[in-house]
Amino acid sequence: DAGNLFIAGDVLYSVTATKIHAFFDLKEIESKLQERIQKDAGDLTAYLELGDVRHRAEQFERAIEAYDEGLKASAKKDQNDGAVKDLLQHLKASRFESFFALGELNFNKDNAVAAARFTLALGAATDGAQSIRALWRLAECALAAGQPAAAAKVGGEFEMTGGFRIAHAPTDCDEGGTVNLVDFAGFQACLAGPDQSTVVECHCYDTDGDGAVDLWDFSRAQA
Repeated sequence: DAGNLFIAGDVLYSVTATKIHAFFDLKEIESKLQERIQKDAGDLTAYLELGDVRHRAEQFERAIEAYDEGLKASAKKDQNDGAVKDLLQHLKASRFESFFALGELNFNKDNAVAAARFTLALGAATDGAQSIRALWRLAECALAAGQPAAAAKVGGEFEMTGGFRIAHAPTDCDEGGTVNLVDFAGFQACLAGPDQSTVVECHCYDTDGDGAVDLWDFSRAQA
Protein backbone atom coordinates (compact mmCIF):
# COMPACT_ATOMS: atom_id res chain seq x y z
CA ASP A 1 0.00 0.00 0.00
CA ALA A 2 1.64 3.24 -1.17
CA GLY A 3 -0.60 5.37 1.01
CA ASN A 4 -0.77 9.12 0.49
CA LEU A 5 2.22 10.57 -1.37
CA PHE A 6 3.86 13.89 -0.56
CA ILE A 7 6.98 15.54 -1.97
CA ALA A 8 9.09 17.87 0.17
CA GLY A 9 12.40 19.02 -1.27
CA ASP A 10 14.32 15.96 -2.44
CA VAL A 11 12.21 13.50 -0.46
CA LEU A 12 9.09 11.55 -1.49
CA TYR A 13 6.99 10.56 1.54
CA SER A 14 4.48 7.69 1.57
CA VAL A 15 2.09 7.99 4.50
CA THR A 16 -0.26 5.24 5.65
CA ALA A 17 -2.32 4.90 8.82
CA THR A 18 0.59 3.25 10.64
CA LYS A 19 3.80 4.06 8.76
CA ILE A 20 5.73 6.84 7.05
CA HIS A 21 8.28 5.91 4.37
CA ALA A 22 10.79 8.34 2.91
CA PHE A 23 12.31 7.90 -0.56
CA PHE A 24 15.27 10.06 -1.59
CA ASP A 25 16.01 11.31 -5.09
CA LEU A 26 19.72 10.49 -5.09
CA LYS A 27 20.37 12.14 -8.45
CA GLU A 28 18.85 15.39 -7.25
CA ILE A 29 20.79 15.27 -4.00
CA GLU A 30 24.02 14.55 -5.88
CA SER A 31 23.38 17.49 -8.20
CA LYS A 32 22.87 19.86 -5.28
CA LEU A 33 26.01 18.63 -3.54
CA GLN A 34 28.02 19.19 -6.72
CA GLU A 35 26.62 22.73 -6.87
CA ARG A 36 27.84 23.28 -3.31
CA ILE A 37 31.32 22.10 -4.29
CA GLN A 38 31.36 24.38 -7.33
CA LYS A 39 30.56 27.33 -5.07
CA ASP A 40 33.08 26.29 -2.40
CA ALA A 41 35.78 23.84 -3.46
CA GLY A 42 36.83 23.55 0.18
CA ASP A 43 33.48 22.29 1.46
CA LEU A 44 34.71 19.00 2.93
CA THR A 45 31.27 18.11 4.26
CA ALA A 46 29.87 18.28 0.72
CA TYR A 47 32.55 15.88 -0.56
CA LEU A 48 31.78 13.49 2.31
CA GLU A 49 28.04 13.63 1.71
CA LEU A 50 28.52 13.23 -2.04
CA GLY A 51 30.61 10.12 -1.50
CA ASP A 52 28.06 8.75 0.96
CA VAL A 53 25.20 9.31 -1.50
CA ARG A 54 27.10 7.44 -4.21
CA HIS A 55 28.03 4.68 -1.78
CA ARG A 56 24.38 4.18 -0.82
CA ALA A 57 23.57 3.96 -4.53
CA GLU A 58 26.28 1.24 -4.79
CA GLN A 59 28.35 3.49 -7.05
CA PHE A 60 31.44 2.65 -5.04
CA GLU A 61 34.11 3.78 -7.52
CA ARG A 62 32.41 7.16 -7.91
CA ALA A 63 32.11 7.36 -4.13
CA ILE A 64 35.88 6.88 -3.84
CA GLU A 65 36.38 9.67 -6.37
CA ALA A 66 34.37 12.03 -4.15
CA TYR A 67 36.29 11.03 -1.03
CA ASP A 68 39.61 11.46 -2.87
CA GLU A 69 38.58 14.93 -4.05
CA GLY A 70 37.67 15.83 -0.48
CA LEU A 71 41.02 14.61 0.81
CA LYS A 72 42.78 16.62 -1.87
CA ALA A 73 40.78 19.72 -0.96
CA SER A 74 41.66 19.25 2.70
CA ALA A 75 45.32 20.03 1.93
CA LYS A 76 44.41 23.71 1.93
CA LYS A 77 42.75 23.48 5.34
CA ASP A 78 44.22 23.96 8.81
CA GLN A 79 45.19 20.39 9.71
CA ASN A 80 45.14 21.25 13.40
CA ASP A 81 41.52 22.37 13.34
CA GLY A 82 39.32 19.90 15.24
CA ALA A 83 36.46 20.02 12.74
CA VAL A 84 38.85 19.44 9.84
CA LYS A 85 40.44 16.49 11.62
CA ASP A 86 37.02 14.96 12.20
CA LEU A 87 36.01 15.35 8.56
CA LEU A 88 39.32 13.90 7.40
CA GLN A 89 38.77 10.86 9.60
CA HIS A 90 35.29 10.35 8.17
CA LEU A 91 36.51 10.79 4.59
CA LYS A 92 39.26 8.22 5.07
CA ALA A 93 37.04 5.72 6.90
CA SER A 94 34.31 6.03 4.26
CA ARG A 95 36.89 5.60 1.50
CA PHE A 96 37.90 2.29 3.09
CA GLU A 97 34.26 1.17 3.18
CA SER A 98 33.84 1.81 -0.54
CA PHE A 99 36.99 -0.15 -1.41
CA PHE A 100 35.81 -2.94 0.88
CA ALA A 101 32.36 -2.92 -0.73
CA LEU A 102 33.97 -3.33 -4.16
CA GLY A 103 35.77 -6.38 -2.81
CA GLU A 104 32.54 -7.79 -1.43
CA LEU A 105 30.84 -7.38 -4.81
CA ASN A 106 33.41 -9.69 -6.38
CA PHE A 107 34.03 -12.06 -3.47
CA ASN A 108 33.40 -15.68 -4.52
CA LYS A 109 32.68 -14.44 -8.06
CA ASP A 110 36.10 -13.24 -9.17
CA ASN A 111 38.43 -13.59 -6.21
CA ALA A 112 41.39 -12.11 -8.08
CA VAL A 113 39.47 -8.86 -8.54
CA ALA A 114 38.11 -9.10 -5.01
CA ALA A 115 41.60 -9.52 -3.58
CA ALA A 116 42.82 -6.49 -5.51
CA ARG A 117 40.01 -4.41 -4.02
CA PHE A 118 40.57 -5.75 -0.51
CA THR A 119 44.26 -4.89 -0.90
CA LEU A 120 43.28 -1.30 -1.69
CA ALA A 121 40.96 -1.38 1.31
CA LEU A 122 43.81 -2.58 3.51
CA GLY A 123 45.94 0.33 2.32
CA ALA A 124 43.08 2.73 3.09
CA ALA A 125 42.33 1.31 6.56
CA THR A 126 42.22 3.91 9.32
CA ASP A 127 42.33 1.59 12.33
CA GLY A 128 43.03 -1.96 13.42
CA ALA A 129 39.43 -3.09 13.03
CA GLN A 130 39.34 -2.08 9.37
CA SER A 131 42.75 -3.68 8.77
CA ILE A 132 41.54 -6.97 10.25
CA ARG A 133 38.39 -6.95 8.09
CA ALA A 134 40.41 -6.42 4.90
CA LEU A 135 43.11 -8.92 5.84
CA TRP A 136 40.57 -11.56 6.74
CA ARG A 137 38.91 -11.25 3.35
CA LEU A 138 42.30 -11.33 1.60
CA ALA A 139 43.12 -14.58 3.33
CA GLU A 140 39.73 -16.02 2.40
CA CYS A 141 40.32 -15.05 -1.24
CA ALA A 142 43.65 -16.88 -1.21
CA LEU A 143 42.20 -19.96 0.44
CA ALA A 144 39.27 -19.99 -2.00
CA ALA A 145 41.77 -19.83 -4.84
CA GLY A 146 43.56 -22.89 -3.44
CA GLN A 147 46.61 -20.93 -2.31
CA PRO A 148 46.95 -21.76 1.40
CA ALA A 149 50.71 -21.29 1.29
CA ALA A 150 50.74 -18.41 -1.17
CA ALA A 151 51.81 -15.77 1.35
CA ALA A 152 55.52 -15.35 1.93
CA LYS A 153 57.13 -12.56 3.90
CA VAL A 154 59.08 -10.27 1.58
CA GLY A 155 60.44 -6.94 2.72
CA GLY A 156 57.91 -6.59 5.52
CA GLU A 157 54.98 -7.45 3.28
CA PHE A 158 53.24 -10.69 2.39
CA GLU A 159 53.12 -11.36 -1.32
CA MET A 160 50.57 -13.77 -2.73
CA THR A 161 50.81 -15.31 -6.17
CA GLY A 162 48.61 -13.55 -8.66
CA GLY A 163 49.93 -10.14 -7.66
CA PHE A 164 48.07 -9.83 -4.35
CA ARG A 165 49.88 -8.35 -1.37
CA ILE A 166 49.06 -8.77 2.31
CA ALA A 167 50.63 -6.37 4.78
CA HIS A 168 50.11 -8.35 7.98
CA ALA A 169 49.61 -11.96 9.14
CA PRO A 170 49.57 -14.01 12.37
CA THR A 171 52.65 -15.56 13.97
CA ASP A 172 54.76 -18.37 12.47
CA CYS A 173 53.12 -21.18 14.39
CA ASP A 174 54.14 -23.92 11.96
CA GLU A 175 57.81 -22.85 12.37
CA GLY A 176 58.17 -22.70 8.61
CA GLY A 177 60.43 -19.68 8.71
CA THR A 178 57.83 -17.33 7.25
CA VAL A 179 54.51 -16.02 8.47
CA ASN A 180 52.06 -17.00 5.75
CA LEU A 181 48.55 -18.22 5.06
CA VAL A 182 49.38 -21.69 6.35
CA ASP A 183 49.74 -19.98 9.72
CA PHE A 184 46.59 -17.99 9.08
CA ALA A 185 44.64 -21.15 8.30
CA GLY A 186 45.75 -22.54 11.65
CA PHE A 187 44.72 -19.36 13.40
CA GLN A 188 41.32 -19.50 11.70
CA ALA A 189 40.86 -23.11 12.88
CA CYS A 190 41.76 -22.14 16.46
CA LEU A 191 39.66 -18.96 16.54
CA ALA A 192 36.97 -19.61 19.12
CA GLY A 193 36.34 -16.25 20.76
CA PRO A 194 37.02 -14.81 24.21
CA ASP A 195 34.80 -17.25 26.12
CA GLN A 196 36.37 -20.48 24.84
CA SER A 197 39.40 -22.20 26.34
CA THR A 198 42.52 -22.66 24.22
CA VAL A 199 43.39 -26.26 23.31
CA VAL A 200 47.05 -27.29 23.48
CA GLU A 201 47.75 -27.12 19.73
CA CYS A 202 46.37 -23.56 19.64
CA HIS A 203 48.58 -22.08 22.37
CA CYS A 204 50.86 -20.47 19.80
CA TYR A 205 48.01 -18.30 18.56
CA ASP A 206 47.10 -17.16 22.08
CA THR A 207 49.45 -14.18 21.83
CA ASP A 208 48.20 -12.41 24.96
CA GLY A 209 48.14 -15.54 27.10
CA ASP A 210 44.55 -15.09 28.26
CA GLY A 211 43.60 -18.71 27.56
CA ALA A 212 41.50 -17.93 24.47
CA VAL A 213 42.20 -17.35 20.77
CA ASP A 214 40.26 -14.33 19.55
CA LEU A 215 40.60 -11.19 17.41
CA TRP A 216 42.67 -9.52 20.10
CA ASP A 217 45.34 -12.12 19.40
CA PHE A 218 45.01 -11.45 15.69
CA SER A 219 45.51 -7.71 16.19
CA ARG A 220 48.53 -8.32 18.46
CA ALA A 221 50.04 -10.66 15.86
CA GLN A 222 50.11 -7.95 13.19
CA ALA A 223 53.62 -6.74 12.41
